[in-house]
Amino acid sequence: MTEEQEYEALKDMFMTEGWKLFMNYLQSDADVIANCRYLKDEKELYFTRGKLAILDDLLNFESKLDAIQDEASE
Repeated sequence: MTEEQEYEALKDMFMTEGWKLFMNYLQSDADVIANCRYLKDEKELYFTRGKLAILDDLLNFESKLDAIQDEASE
């Protein structure tokens, strides 16, 4: 599969209801986790920061892919 085919396959996936539902679930999780008021200690803080970093990567995957594609086409 070429890079262009991969990009098109991913763009097709982003248009599905399943992907939109998945993004809504991830955003809800990120909103809950971002409330650091109930963290017990520093270890839990770093663990939560890691989870938020992963959620951020997933939530921004489509826009990151678009930016890479735009740079490649220039």
